Amino acid sequence: MLKHFLNNSVHKFSEKTRFFSNTNLYYSTKNLVPVLHDAIYVEKLNINTVVGKNLWNIKTKQRMQVSLQYSTDFTKSSDQDDLSNTLNYAVLSKGIMVHLENNSYDNIFQLNKNLVKYLENNYGSSGKKIDITLDTTLLESHIRTNSVTLRYDTKKGTTIVIKNLRVLTYIGVFTFERLQKQYMDLELHISLKKDFEKEDNELNSVYDKFDIHKLVYSVVNFLESSNFKTVETLVNDTSNVIMAEDKAGIISKTKVKVIKPQAILQCETGVGVSCIRTPENFTLIKKTINKNEPVTQESDFNLPIPATKLPPKGGKFKVYLSLGTNQGDKLANIQTAINFLQKIPEISKILKVSSIYKSMPMYFTDQSQFYNLALSLETTLQPIELLKKLKEIEYDVLHRVKLFDNGPRPIDLDIIYYMHNGKHILVNDPTLIVPHKLMLERGFVLLPLTEILDIDDSVHPVSFEPVQNQLEQIRKENGLDLERVTPLDIGKEIEWHKGKTNIMNIVNVTSDSFSDGSVDPSEFISKLETLKKTVGGNIVDIGGCSTNPKSIEQISEKEEIERINSIINLVDREHFIVSLDSYRINVIENFIEKIDIINDIGFDFYGKVDRLSELLVKYPGKCYILNHVPGNSIHELKKIETSKAKADPKISEIVANDLLKKFNYLLSKGVNASQIILDPGIGFGKKTKENFGLIKNFKKNWNEISNEYKDIPVLFGYSRKRFLNIGDESLTPVERDFEGCILLTEIARQSNVMVRTHNIDLTNRTLAILKKLE
Repeated sequence: MLKHFLNNSVHKFSEKTRFFSNTNLYYSTKNLVPVLHDAIYVEKLNINTVVGKNLWNIKTKQRMQVSLQYSTDFTKSSDQDDLSNTLNYAVLSKGIMVHLENNSYDNIFQLNKNLVKYLENNYGSSGKKIDITLDTTLLESHIRTNSVTLRYDTKKGTTIVIKNLRVLTYIGVFTFERLQKQYMDLELHISLKKDFEKEDNELNSVYDKFDIHKLVYSVVNFLESSNFKTVETLVNDTSNVIMAEDKAGIISKTKVKVIKPQAILQCETGVGVSCIRTPENFTLIKKTINKNEPVTQESDFNLPIPATKLPPKGGKFKVYLSLGTNQGDKLANIQTAINFLQKIPEISKILKVSSIYKSMPMYFTDQSQFYNLALSLETTLQPIELLKKLKEIEYDVLHRVKLFDNGPRPIDLDIIYYMHNGKHILVNDPTLIVPHKLMLERGFVLLPLTEILDIDDSVHPVSFEPVQNQLEQIRKENGLDLERVTPLDIGKEIEWHKGKTNIMNIVNVTSDSFSDGSVDPSEFISKLETLKKTVGGNIVDIGGCSTNPKSIEQISEKEEIERINSIINLVDREHFIVSLDSYRINVIENFIEKIDIINDIGFDFYGKVDRLSELLVKYPGKCYILNHVPGNSIHELKKIETSKAKADPKISEIVANDLLKKFNYLLSKGVNASQIILDPGIGFGKKTKENFGLIKNFKKNWNEISNEYKDIPVLFGYSRKRFLNIGDESLTPVERDFEGCILLTEIARQSNVMVRTHNIDLTNRTLAILKKLE
């Protein structure tokens, strides 16, 4: 049937019918508009001719290649298997070679333009533009690249393509990437506006304004004298360099592609990124340049450290120091060093002091653990002058004896950063290198430093890497063998770290506390004996005045002092760390020599903050618990507790902000951060929902709002309080211990925490179970 149809239907097709060989199927092309779907290719035709100056800056013949895609219609030729109706690519190639080699050109623009005209005149239809893509590639025009191409496309216009451009630069966010420069392979595509050439005589003028030779050198010089953290910045800044060279205003867009050959060793070619930019995206570039000046080779972390020209004498500097000690009374050594720094006339003030951390020794490990911290100060001393003052404190004041490098010492004072007007001062001197040459491999330097670094100072001036990133890398690769400590002046300390929950044991010398308490010294002694035998029983919180909201009147200061006096001397100070639970400054001052911790619910009470600050500065070995309690007196607190109508969903943020202001106030008065423990004031002037919210979110909110001092230790005092009566209002305080243990499971997951408890036995049992679940 089909054969009969085909045989009897041939007469219905016009003479323009096309026929497919070896088939009986016909189709009609009548009324179709011709579309050029065929093409002739010439790939990498090698030619020697004069195209401006070569890589030695000599105007002579140089190797080049021509690639051509010529769109055409060779239907007739394919039908008839005959060359008479198509272009002969052999003739075409020969014609291009002869034409180019018999002429000389001032630049690649001129050559490309001339070749397009030659092709139009010799291989185009009369009055019609040919449809071509033409690449003219110079192989010897520049010493930094073997491929500079000018691409002409009938439809897309002209593009400069520079391939195989290899540069050597510092790039990356990892420490090993900062140890040496890396090769980067670039590919540049520079699209020109379609009307960039209006007349032949304008070509040389355009080339003078847009010199490809100069462009390549500008890109290379910029990249090899800069530091980058990311390839994203590198490609973006390279685009800006190209735009800056466009004095003629002929660029429509750029595409910059970069490959890091050694980034992923399993990748045969490498990995990288590309970006497209237009003149509208162009921005001026400001980069830190590594000048060819002396650099240190002593550190394994070999960063180039050029010397910075110092400002004239008299200018103010901000300096970051690292302090370490592992001999004698370590806390006293630190305080002595700080005191002597404050006595130097050219040091106007100590700006910030970090928390104190305990670290295992590095390099020479057969020695005691260190206390480490960082501080910042303001001075008019030049770097070498300050170094001399620091050495005087080390050797003359604290009598350091240096038997060998990295050995034991009463104090070590290292200059980490030197800054002037917000800019880093780099020092490369035989006696001093700043920034400190080993800081980026030392967690015991970086962790305290991150606590006090201003945001604008957080990027290392040579590696161009945030200090926090480097710290995290050390943490991931080797772990941080550091733990925060609260040193006390009796030679004891409180250690803080994730996985350890410190316990403060409540010992009330009262008759009106809401849960327990007794003014009988024998009961006090009995409780101490029990705690002495119990794990976690070495911190006791002694209170002589109840803050029970149901207490109608507070006892007098005199009676509070008498109650505490009756038992304070019974405490074995060699075993116990003693906390005093009092908001009265006279009571605190009376017992300051006999206690280690001030547990004060009334920071704002009765205008005592200045006396309190002076006391803490005078006794740097005393710890202060900074509570959040609303109101400025115990009576106002009780009013708030009875009048507060509903919970505030933002209570955790409110409390964190309030404590941050008070924390910063204490620091401004000279109190050390390591002296302070935060307490969100669970149960004081807060609704039930607010208390649970604080336990869950306070630490997170503190770390979000505090730019510097993260993970400050926190005390949670929830034990037996009324908000634990969930579902059963009849529970007695003692019966709430079960609910307290459930709360403990949430708190114990957090780092740097302490809980204040009535029942140490249940607390220990809960923590033991949680330990097994880790």
